[in-house]
Amino acid sequence: MEFTFKAFAYKHDWNDIADIESGEQLPSIWGFEDKTATKIGTAVVTVTLFSKEECHSRQLASLNEALQTVRAENHVRENAILDRIRKLTAIGYEVTE
Repeated sequence: MEFTFKAFAYKHDWNDIADIESGEQLPSIWGFEDKTATKIGTAVVTVTLFSKEECHSRQLASLNEALQTVRAENHVRENAILDRIRKLTAIGYEVTE
């Protein structure tokens, strides 16, 4: 599926207009007014969407990647808590704070 829409092109403070004009950097494209940037023109954008199956597959891959990240972060937290428990239950442990 393909669709085209009109939008505004903006340059932010960190963008160099010469880089945008040369095509080295893209302007920000928004369908609404952006008061935090300088409007530099209009844009006609054509979007070609992936198939529904590919979009679904990409969403699943992204969610599985996020799940792996959360699991890894929680594993680190769990190990830190288990380490504290081991220290507190160890014979002769002395609190040093």
